[in-house]
Amino acid sequence: MSTVYAATDELLRRSVAVKLLNLDQVTMLEAKERFRREAQIAASLNHPNIVTIYDTGVDGTTAFIVMELLAGPTLIERVTRDDRLALPEVLKVGEQVCRALSAAHAAGVVHRDIKPSNVAYSGNDTVKVLDFGVARMIEATTGQTELTRTATVIGTASYLSPEQARGDPVSPSTDLYALGCLLFALVTGGPPFRGENALAVCSQHLYKEPPHLSVVVDGVPPGLSALVDDLLKKNPAHRPADAELVRRRLVSVVLTTPGNDLTAPIPLTEDTASIPITEELVATRQYPPDTSSSAPRPQASPPAGAAFDPRRGLASAVSKSRSRHSHRGRWVIAISLMVALVITLVVVASDNTPPKLPSLPAITIPAPLSGASPLPAPLVKALNNLARSVAL
Repeated sequence: MSTVYAATDELLRRSVAVKLLNLDQVTMLEAKERFRREAQIAASLNHPNIVTIYDTGVDGTTAFIVMELLAGPTLIERVTRDDRLALPEVLKVGEQVCRALSAAHAAGVVHRDIKPSNVAYSGNDTVKVLDFGVARMIEATTGQTELTRTATVIGTASYLSPEQARGDPVSPSTDLYALGCLLFALVTGGPPFRGENALAVCSQHLYKEPPHLSVVVDGVPPGLSALVDDLLKKNPAHRPADAELVRRRLVSVVLTTPGNDLTAPIPLTEDTASIPITEELVATRQYPPDTSSSAPRPQASPPAGAAFDPRRGLASAVSKSRSRHSHRGRWVIAISLMVALVITLVVVASDNTPPKLPSLPAITIPAPLSGASPLPAPLVKALNNLARSVAL
């Protein structure tokens, strides 16, 4: 359809790309006017993800477009070299193409020929869409559509929307269908439909359902596969509303990686080490080795079918804290009573008058507080034995 040269603008001393289009001799006057009008519309687009057009014109029977020269490569060169792109790069490229389409559609421009060879890298992670309006310029200058041309059909037909194949009017939704084919090609290494000739491919666009991404390639996120399915709907009304909606859906796609294991134990830090571990959390961790007993320590687990309730876990932690404080209080009371008993016995023993042989004393342990457990029986027995030995 055209020839592209790398050139130098001698006036501004900058590298540019020059695209040449041959005009139809029969419709020369009409072709010039239509080319000029379409070129002005394309040149009005100013966006970081759209290649900049510097100048347009007609020289004899040749129309030319002077545009920004990109370092490349194009997406078709990347896919040919690497077979397919990694999913993070696919999402990044798709999001930038959506931004370019949103800007063009807002200005009333439909690209009509979105495909990997019309998207190129600009020397970094930024990609730019090429040839906005050029497909329409070709029709304007030649009076022919892509399907009537030879040797250049198959590349375009692979990304052709059903309405274009039928010869129906195009719309922004037409570009979204081509974007679905583009994303499919970046993930799988090729377009969704292939055939021996353009008519066979167009027939598939019209009547055959495309394969699902998740079936063709393992590990494709469900959100991305569902989005491509929606973009490749035969009916334009069933596709996403606009390119901005597609961009938001691309941003929301969640990529799962082997390192993203949500079942791994939560590492304890200085901030979390002091937080009481509730029964629900204990059930997910291993106890440290118990040096006092060889028997394994039982793990507490919630009742079967019970859902995790953060409030119940907090209440359990508070209850355990109060229980520990209650135990410490009873120990203090017991030790105080024991000290008082020892002092009393020493004073009695130091008296000059022989005391009556006291009966064997017994320690009276105060009743435990409400809700607290009593002192261990071995401790009570030890205190009683201590009191008897001092009395004797």
